[in-house]
Amino acid sequence: MKTKKIIALALIGAMSCSALAGCSQGKVAEKDGKVYVYDGTWPEESAVDGVKDMEAFRDDFQTENPDIVIVDDAGNYIDSQTYAAKANAKQLPTFNFMMFTDIKANAKAGYLRDITEIMKKNGLDTALNDQMLDLVTYDGKIYGIPDNAYAQGLEINLNLFEQAGLIENGKPKVPNTWQELAETAKVIREKTGKAGYALPTINNQGGWHFINIAWSYGVEFMKQENDGSYTATFDSQEMRDALQYMYDLKWKYNALPDDIAIDKAGLESLFGSDEVAMMIADPPTQSLTTAYDMNIDAIYADRVPAGPSGRFAQMGGGIVVFSPEATDAQVEAALKWMKFRGKETPTITEEEKERQGKSYENDRSKNYIILPKQPMTIWKTGDRYEEDIKLRAQYTNVKAENYENYLNMEDVTIKPEEPVCCQELYAILDKLIQEVFTNENANIDELVKTANNDFQVNHLDKMD
Repeated sequence: MKTKKIIALALIGAMSCSALAGCSQGKVAEKDGKVYVYDGTWPEESAVDGVKDMEAFRDDFQTENPDIVIVDDAGNYIDSQTYAAKANAKQLPTFNFMMFTDIKANAKAGYLRDITEIMKKNGLDTALNDQMLDLVTYDGKIYGIPDNAYAQGLEINLNLFEQAGLIENGKPKVPNTWQELAETAKVIREKTGKAGYALPTINNQGGWHFINIAWSYGVEFMKQENDGSYTATFDSQEMRDALQYMYDLKWKYNALPDDIAIDKAGLESLFGSDEVAMMIADPPTQSLTTAYDMNIDAIYADRVPAGPSGRFAQMGGGIVVFSPEATDAQVEAALKWMKFRGKETPTITEEEKERQGKSYENDRSKNYIILPKQPMTIWKTGDRYEEDIKLRAQYTNVKAENYENYLNMEDVTIKPEEPVCCQELYAILDKLIQEVFTNENANIDELVKTANNDFQVNHLDKMD
């Protein structure tokens, strides 16, 4: 999350609002024939290399577009409470990132700008992948542009698989089902003394990972009624079976770390330091090689295991959204700035290819993982995806076979996150996971009933 404050406000603040077009609480939309774009996706100050790269992009862009001024406006806009407070105070940047799960609630609250007409004008509405378009649409209007997308998979630590004797003909014995994962994790614990599997349990991240397992057991978390309201529907046998599986991971198979109170960062630390053999992730997990110095060839990614109802992988990602105060000129200028950086557009120019190639070269020098292709596509038209594959071929630093099954996603149902109160649901699921991992006498039947009622009464029933 980002914390840096914007530059150049001292110059702007002295001007009176009445003298400036579109001025709102100190942010200038236009001045002296220049359009001001406040970039809320700017890297945080501590990300020195990222800031340096963005400043270089800005210098080149403003040289080619002297009528546009890009102002870095980094901040913690992904946090929903911070975003709402800044929206009410009219202090949002021109554009910023937002998670898939938050866009419709914020559109309903009036915190996002409707960009439907501008999207149509630029041909972006028909270029978006249909599933992506649905994610950024609310009440028939478009409120964002997907920036990145992922589908979760299973990452395997080959060091621990080798120690446990689970490498055959140079390949890991990948569990095909969740039941096989539990049995494999048990073997790893017995042979190595390390955890065979782990997932987060706090900060809503346990529920975020667990939902893949729940879907594979046939759990339906909610349904929308004819009047538009939602009903919680996971007081079911399927949910009891999924939670029993989680209980068994701990108490039957001894598959988990001794300390189960971990978040996503903690999980990656355990995996990267050879303390955990398997985890759900959205590959590539860059921290493994950049923060924990893990050998790139020791990481293997595959599809999520299958459950009784199939193989489900959660889709997520980030969306670029615009302030409701942003003018048409600012949105158009912002799109131009994004396109210059090779973002939010289905086509790619020769200049962009050159810049992207340099970016991959730079990433490779810093030990970032560069896959042969992107895990998911955002656009259904244009040449960006195909040209990116050609570019990546020059810089890919992984063994293709180590990611082949994950990238192909054969026989996987890729599913977006639940439609409403998603973070609230994750928090409730966190508590369920914590309880079955720490209480050998946990009453699964009662836990499920209570959680379903909690979600209904305290969240779904309180939706506007």
